[in-house]
Amino acid sequence: MMHISKHNRWIISLAFAPLACVMLYLVLPLAPTSPPPPRYVSVAFLGYTNDVLGRVLGHFAVSNFSGFRIECSPVGRQIQTNHAWKWLPGYTSFALKAGEAMTAEVEPPTNAIPWRFGVFAVRPPSRIQVAIDKLEPWLPRRLYWLLSDDPRRSHLVQIQPFEK
Repeated sequence: MMHISKHNRWIISLAFAPLACVMLYLVLPLAPTSPPPPRYVSVAFLGYTNDVLGRVLGHFAVSNFSGFRIECSPVGRQIQTNHAWKWLPGYTSFALKAGEAMTAEVEPPTNAIPWRFGVFAVRPPSRIQVAIDKLEPWLPRRLYWLLSDDPRRSHLVQIQPFEK
């Protein structure tokens, strides 16, 4: 049997270290990534028309393609101010049943600023969430926050900005 000196063992260990790192990288799962955002509704621009008063109106189709009822609030126009988007007054809200679609009409802003149509869709709370909400007065704030945090309940859909 051949004897390997301490110095040679050290060199062999250093040579196999990168191989061991590659093996660990391949064998161990990567860090979990966050799930993709939910997609409950879709929005499509249908075109412009004029109403009886001569105002220009933008028409948009909002479709619920989830398997449950969706609360949509707010639904309306957003304008860009100082690199941030802001909801304009006059937005509306509605509920869409599973598979239901509707059209929305909005009047574009009269000044020449970028604007877009947006829908904030929220899935109704589950039975567990309703129970947690009922327990809120008796739970410590941090525990309630941990139990009730469900980032997959909401979905914000915005179309590409329009330039006037």
